[in-house]
Parts: sequence; C-alpha cells; structure tokens
Amino acid sequence: MRHRRTPRSKISTLAIGLLALISVILLNLNSDTSRSLKASTSTISNADIALTDAEINGKTEISRRAQAQSPVIVVLIHDRTNITDLCMSIKTLANVQGGPSKAPIISFHLEDYPTHNEESYLRSCTDRSIYFAVVDLDEYPPGFTPNPNIDYTDAQVNRFWTTGIWEHNIIQPYDIIMKIDQDSCFSLPNPTLPDFAKKFQNFHSQYFPGSVEFNTARLSGMYRLAQTHMLENNMIPRHSFLWQRVTNTMAALDTLPSFQDSFEVVRREFMLRPEVRAWHHKLTDEEPWGYFTKGWNVDGERFLTMAMFGTPSSIDTTPVPGFVYKDLMRDVRHHKICTYPFEQSLE
Repeated sequence: MRHRRTPRSKISTLAIGLLALISVILLNLNSDTSRSLKASTSTISNADIALTDAEINGKTEISRRAQAQSPVIVVLIHDRTNITDLCMSIKTLANVQGGPSKAPIISFHLEDYPTHNEESYLRSCTDRSIYFAVVDLDEYPPGFTPNPNIDYTDAQVNRFWTTGIWEHNIIQPYDIIMKIDQDSCFSLPNPTLPDFAKKFQNFHSQYFPGSVEFNTARLSGMYRLAQTHMLENNMIPRHSFLWQRVTNTMAALDTLPSFQDSFEVVRREFMLRPEVRAWHHKLTDEEPWGYFTKGWNVDGERFLTMAMFGTPSSIDTTPVPGFVYKDLMRDVRHHKICTYPFEQSLE
C-alpha cells in the first residue's frame, strides 16, 4: 500500500510552527532556570560566606588553643649570668625536640632591655625565635617599705619566679613554660621536652633525695606559714610523699628540700588557679614579706607548692635522660658532651 505524500508547502508551514512553539517553550524554560539559578547562587554564596566566617573563627580558636598549648622556653639574665655559658646552654636546646613546633625562647632581663650587641649574640646561639622582656625591680608589694641601704635584687628575682612570671604580658599566649639556666645542658636528644610527658601533668623537675636548701633556719618561717595557710583553708597536703619529705627535712635540718633548680617545666594554668595563686600572693606580697625580710626563696616555694597542691600523677620528678648540671663555681662544664658537640651546630 502506497502512502500519500504531504505537499512540501504544508511540511514547511508545519515545521515553522513547531519550531516557533519549541522556541517559546525553551525561552520560558531558560527564564525560569535563570531565576532558579540566581536564587540558588545567592543562597549558596551566602552560605559560603557564613561557612567561611565560621571556619575562620574556628581556625582562629584552634590556633589560639594550639598556641596556648605550645611550650615556651625562658631564661633570666642578671648580673651574675655568664653570657657565654648561657649561650652554650641554649645551644644544647638543639636536643630539645618535643612539642607541636619549635618552642621560642623568652629572655628576661633586669630593669633594662639588652643592648643590640647582646641581642645579636643571644640570637646567634640558636635557630629558635627569641624575644626579650624586662623584670621591673622597682615595684614592691603594697605596704612594704624598702630600706634604701638594702639590695633587694635577689628578693625581686625570687618573687618574679614565684608570682610575677605567670602574669607577665609576654607569657600570656603560653601555658607550658620550660625554665633553663646557664648551668643547664641537654646532652641527648629528647622527644618530649619542652612539653610534658603526659597531658595531665602540671610540673616537672628533677628531685634527688637529700637535695636541700642551704638557707638553713631562714626557711622555717615558710614552713610555718604553709602550715598556717592549710589550717586556715581547711586543706591537707595533696602530695603526701613530697609533704613527708618537707616534714622530715625540717625536723632533721631546719630547712626545706628542693628540686633541681636549673630545669623545670610548669603549667601556667596550674600556677594561676585561685588556691595556688592565693598561696603565692601570701608568700610574696603580704606580711611578713618574707622574700624581702627573711630570705625566703623560690626553691623553697616550689617544693612546698607541689607538696600542698600537686598530686602524684600531676607532679613528675623523674630524671631527664641526658640532662647534665654544669658546676660553674668549680669550672666543671662537661665540655665533651655539653660544648664540643654543639660548637659547629649553627655555623
């Protein structure tokens, strides 16, 4: 059966009509799609902006927390500091390899900032960032009248290590503080320092039985004040082992035991807890102002503080592998392990 052919003119008319109809449909469709896309794009853009702000805020908070957890290393330079010995101690920090990043160094100076040459020399001792700050020796506790004939430098330095450092502006971004001195040496790589070995620890310093303060008789007043403070605040020593060392040493030698004072790691948040801060304030800024009148010092304070407020799990007294004490008074500097290996390290 043969199909009838549609005339060409009719085909053309039909085709034109169909094309016109399709164009109208596509035009409307594109318009609707465009409006939808614009609305969608607007919504996505706003969401992206909001998300970006949240991400920025989140990253800022994470950065702030990370910085607060990042350790810092501190030294204090005074008139008895041998800057060459301190430089060599700083060089041994090449073996201090812990923490989330390379911890900076803060160098505290009494009264005045270091000279340009002193800054340059200290910077040459390390590839760490190093910053400089001043300890004010002219600020005294309220109510205390200094005797113009007495040099209170040692009292102010001990007061600084007890209370002043934790509130110093330059320390505010950090929570973990590692202190070293000119007689410190880190002869072996340490993957933990200047951080703590465990996150719940608040203090780390070496304690060797028999280590005592030679400030005999003068520190008995600190011990009695500690007893009075605990009685007034209805508290008992939280670290019974350390407190037993305190009472035994006082009974036998009329002085206080001490940690190895050339090295310590301290959590600043622990030192600023209200109960700890109140105890420190009583030691340094209230009568009888024992730091200024009786020779009380930070070494006695540290042992008392950790015995009173620390716990066996939060106080670490284990020896640091490779830590060496340089006996500068006897010219024992352990050059083979504390000098020669580091002489070329920054060249």
